Amino acid sequence: MQPSTHFAAGLFFGLAVVTYFGQSYWWALAAAFIAMFVDIDHGIAYFLHYHKFSIKGCFNACCGHMFPGGRMFIHHKNGFLAITTTLIVMYVVNPFIAVLIGVAYYSHYILDHRIFNPHIKGFDDYTIHTRPFGYLYDLSWREVLIELALWIGSAWFLLPKLWEII
Repeated sequence: MQPSTHFAAGLFFGLAVVTYFGQSYWWALAAAFIAMFVDIDHGIAYFLHYHKFSIKGCFNACCGHMFPGGRMFIHHKNGFLAITTTLIVMYVVNPFIAVLIGVAYYSHYILDHRIFNPHIKGFDDYTIHTRPFGYLYDLSWREVLIELALWIGSAWFLLPKLWEII
């Protein structure tokens, strides 16, 4: 999934927590950015594989699926279990931070699951390949619909607050 979709998912689930558990709206924005930056593991894996640091190179290698092993452990079952265990321990120390990171990580993890991610091998999906500013960008109809639904859902959570302002 593209970074914008992960941002939208983090924002949607963050706003859900804000709405139902009374957190600050800044909290939802922080969850959105953390959800987007969970993919930093791709950059680390790229650096370990190619021994160079290039944001464009990493982005294009991951989006073009030319990067073997482009995901580190946090995107796999063992990483999921390790992150979950860490969040449970962290919840005892600081519930605010644990829930924030949990919302961001799990919203990211769900989108990268085989059901939602059209870029997993063997998945039949129409994808448009574009290169704005030299960055390879894969745009699938499934991802567009998911992101649109997440933005509409986020707007739905924001409507009561906007109504108060007006």
